[in-house]
Amino acid sequence: MSDLIQEILQILEQYFIYLYPGFVTIFIYLFTKAKSMKMDKILIISSIVISYVYVLIYRLIKGYNGLSDFKGYDYVIILLISILCPLIWHSISRSKWIEPVLNSININTTIENNVWDYIHYRDKDKKGIVLKVFLDDKDIMYEGSLRYHESDIAKKQTICLSGYRRYVKENGTFVAKQDYNNDNSRWVMLDAANIDRVEIKYDSDK
Repeated sequence: MSDLIQEILQILEQYFIYLYPGFVTIFIYLFTKAKSMKMDKILIISSIVISYVYVLIYRLIKGYNGLSDFKGYDYVIILLISILCPLIWHSISRSKWIEPVLNSININTTIENNVWDYIHYRDKDKKGIVLKVFLDDKDIMYEGSLRYHESDIAKKQTICLSGYRRYVKENGTFVAKQDYNNDNSRWVMLDAANIDRVEIKYDSDK
């Protein structure tokens, strides 16, 4: 019985390489996107596919016939690759030239998952894109720089504005009631579910 258990453990140890590199890559990728990881069948399958690709390419480069050729340092190298790949992709996806390159080959889609990601990441200089946020049910409008938004759609969607002004609608006109335009230490957090519309001000070349 002990021999059987030991054999099973050896098999699991050998073929675990077809799971953990992909799992690590997905975890780091989601972390850079500020998104949580959901443990489900899709995650397991994705981890196996990514891991298999890593192992296949590594075997081709090294000229290995199979996992039996792997040494201890090979597993470490693949682990490092699984860490570096999502970090490199995140850096590329946030570079200023990624959109011009996509547009040059007539790819008009974006790499962001939601509209708030798209708005936020147009701010390449990290100065905060100015928004006018309307809460029509409350006759209130906020104007300020977008500093934070919740990227994970599984969580409550909120945004934060800094250096903001708060307007109240009176007789059909928005009147400023609070003005912290020159004070970036003042932030306001808004529930995205209460937002009716948003006006965005950004440079035309972004």
